Amino acid sequence: MLEAFARRSNIPRSDWHVCITDLLTDEALRLSASAAGPPRNLPAYLVGAARHRHLSLKRSADCRHKHYAAASDNRSGEQIVTTLCSEDALRSSAGPEDESPTSSALLRLARDLGARLSGDERLVLAWVGEGISRPVIAEWLGIAPDACAKRIWRLCHRLRVAAVQQRLTYSSSERREIDRFLRRAGHSVDVPIRAIRAELRDECGPRREQCDESAK
Repeated sequence: MLEAFARRSNIPRSDWHVCITDLLTDEALRLSASAAGPPRNLPAYLVGAARHRHLSLKRSADCRHKHYAAASDNRSGEQIVTTLCSEDALRSSAGPEDESPTSSALLRLARDLGARLSGDERLVLAWVGEGISRPVIAEWLGIAPDACAKRIWRLCHRLRVAAVQQRLTYSSSERREIDRFLRRAGHSVDVPIRAIRAELRDECGPRREQCDESAK
């Protein structure tokens, strides 16, 4: 009966647990403890109680919305009550302090390095960038955790060596920009020739003689 009334009155289904279930529980407890006894027309009484409960919910929601709108600030199209946010939340939501666009040299380097990667390698780097743990990545790849960690280390090492090599083909201004970026990331731009030769051998595999010539 109350559900039929709720449908006719367009009471949102999300409010049914309050206007019907909670109402029946509250009224059962109240009427069982009352010495006056139940009302003469119990169905009509419950329908009226459900209507009053719905109107009370609507008034409360409208009041909350009015006070929330008055206390909030528009931040990028979203209403936020900044007085309720911690300083850490405000700093985090503000984004990086340096909002300058990425330099053309770094974008060029990213494109050149990305062209050397396979689809699986790009997927692994995306997972690493999202902070996915090594054991989870190993499970997704179907390999042992130790093998996964070694695979990621080799991939990152190969990209660092490739970045240092690739920058040598750029202009002096682009090299300076890339060198500053690599130093900020804690990577040396002075890669030993042995590391480059070893990297080339790993990539060439059985073509060892041709690889040695490329390293020289």
